[in-house]
Amino acid sequence: MTGSVVFGAMAEQSKQRSPDLEGERVRRLRLRADGQRPLGVNLKETISLTRKLFELRDAARRAR
Repeated sequence: MTGSVVFGAMAEQSKQRSPDLEGERVRRLRLRADGQRPLGVNLKETISLTRKLFELRDAARRAR
């Protein structure tokens, strides 16, 4: 299948699925993609996201 045919088939399937099922499908695809990346890449991303979360938390505390 070509990319556009696959995309069209996926788009058609997503119209028929409930939002919960579609969200679960996307979550699984992302987990599989993350599993294919080296551990160091995932770790760096996790650390970066955690730091950003702390920055947002601190900003929210200051805004109170």
